[in-house]
Amino acid sequence: VLELSAACPYALADDVRLQQVLLKLLQNAIQFTPEKGVITIRTLLMHLSDSSSPAEICIQVLDTGIGIAPEILPSLFQAFEPRLKRHCS
Repeated sequence: VLELSAACPYALADDVRLQQVLLKLLQNAIQFTPEKGVITIRTLLMHLSDSSSPAEICIQVLDTGIGIAPEILPSLFQAFEPRLKRHCS
């Protein structure tokens, strides 16, 4: 499911790293979502309270898969950490 509500023609980002992160999130969602499950990619335009600051784009990848074990969450984005332990939610 695509819910792309952030109508922004460009974003200031590291395009290579952003692509790596999104591909990994999608691969995990596909791998751990059951056959009749749902994967949603959502974009939101976040306006900050300081009106002189540019808006931020929030990208979410949501799925109905088994989830990540709670004890893994604090170290999720540390480099070279294996993420094999999963749990049912």
